[in-house]
Amino acid sequence: MKDFEDLGVHCGVDEVGRGAWSGPVVAAAVRFDKRHNIKGLADSKTLSPQERIKLYFEILKTFSVGISFSSAKSIDSLNILCSSLHVMREAALKVSSEKDGFFYYEDKFGGLKLPTPNILGQFQLENISTAIAAVRLLDFNIKNDDIKNGLTKIKSLGRLQEIKYGKLKTLVKNNQLIIDGSHNEDGARVLNEYLQTLDCRKHVILGMMANKNHEKYISHFKDISSLTTIDIPNQPNAISGEELKEKFKNIQNVQYKKNIEQAIKSIPLKENDLVIITGSLYLAGEMLNLN
Repeated sequence: MKDFEDLGVHCGVDEVGRGAWSGPVVAAAVRFDKRHNIKGLADSKTLSPQERIKLYFEILKTFSVGISFSSAKSIDSLNILCSSLHVMREAALKVSSEKDGFFYYEDKFGGLKLPTPNILGQFQLENISTAIAAVRLLDFNIKNDDIKNGLTKIKSLGRLQEIKYGKLKTLVKNNQLIIDGSHNEDGARVLNEYLQTLDCRKHVILGMMANKNHEKYISHFKDISSLTTIDIPNQPNAISGEELKEKFKNIQNVQYKKNIEQAIKSIPLKENDLVIITGSLYLAGEMLNLN
């Protein structure tokens, strides 16, 4: 694709679903740089399931990935070949590059090269793409330059929000601190996908409401160095941190602390560690107010 060739970018793309009787066709694209090598990377058909899973996380950490799909209704309208080609091209154009400071968006109205917003998480680009699609489809007469300018001003409060100053940041010193309001299985899954792209020790501080499925929520977190449960202040419908800890007896390095200050101070932080406060939008709000 000429857009990528002009930038000296290499992009591989493939689809799945063409042979199915029903359902969508899905395409994924990976933007890669020959200067970055991943040991063991090869044709997936030659790899074991364990090797593919390991390389999946390495690819997410090293390269940029774009995903697109076409619904069964669209396939019936366009035919499977046209649908496959469309989603493959769309996936390639969705590939982002934080290093280069841009990502691609395309729909039936044309393609856009957009500045990467200063927010964390691939899912945020998917949310942004959905918003852009709605704006263009409904013809709100918003100019492309306005979309670009708007992306540079986005702030995401309580959703993968990095805390760079304030009382809580002081407690973690030079380590990274993130507040995320995920509170259900989907939120936990997306959050964990982001955490898996980071090469550091992760310490989770968790507070949740009583009506959530706590065991299923925490089951999505992989490779965390410690888990600290806390009480959510000013929320009578929250489960106590002490009771939450009892539900996670089988998890290593789990502890309970009454409040956030005690929780952070109890974590044996090392250089470049990450502390993430999550489990509830109520908790996120209380922590932002405290900070």
